[in-house]
Amino acid sequence: MFYVRQVNHPCFLEIIAQRPEIRLDKLENDSSDAAVAPIIAAAHAYQIGSARDELNSRFHATRDLIARNAETC
Repeated sequence: MFYVRQVNHPCFLEIIAQRPEIRLDKLENDSSDAAVAPIIAAAHAYQIGSARDELNSRFHATRDLIARNAETC
């Protein structure tokens, strides 16, 4: 699972921390493509909010983002 910049509520991190089988990766808007690609490829989930204006457009939940994940499945 990954998220960009911040989670919607701090309790999300607390809940996920109780699940050792879930790896949670944090990306930043300016994370390099080299850092982003393997995280998106390995992810089974993406925690995303609705504040699209704060999020780099390459992280919007679009067909392209989903396709980048599906290519490795």
